[in-house]
Amino acid sequence: MARKPVERGPEGEPEIVGRTYRFGVAVSVFNRLQLAKSYHHPGYAHLKQVVRSSGSVGANVEEAQGGQSRADFISKMNLALKVARETRYWLRLLRDSKSWSPVDKAGVAEILEWLNPKTKGVGHVLDWMIREATEIKKVVGAIVMNARRNRSQDEGEG
Repeated sequence: MARKPVERGPEGEPEIVGRTYRFGVAVSVFNRLQLAKSYHHPGYAHLKQVVRSSGSVGANVEEAQGGQSRADFISKMNLALKVARETRYWLRLLRDSKSWSPVDKAGVAEILEWLNPKTKGVGHVLDWMIREATEIKKVVGAIVMNARRNRSQDEGEG
């Protein structure tokens, strides 16, 4: 069975590497804009968790690219999947607890420029980031499933 080629970004890396990086930057910009409004932000604890977990998604995807084996690749991508789920949780908690401050139009534009260019929608920037976290979770989940399937097929051929 022929394997589907990996989608590559402009720098030749797998697209998911760039996408998770842009997502991490967008979350960091959102965090900076929130904390600029007040150092005693009501959602500080949630924001801190979102920044940590969103950065961890990209770091694990990046680390998986240099995996020592297919099992190592799958393990690191599976960790990225778990952290993507966690990031989505923290974003939803931040939104639904209303512990964030509205971001002005310039701030929204700055955040969205870092998100996947295909990201479109109506609503608060948190909704856009939640949708992007959901999409990243789906893509990483598909990568994990395909890598496991390919490993099983390779082991069956041997």
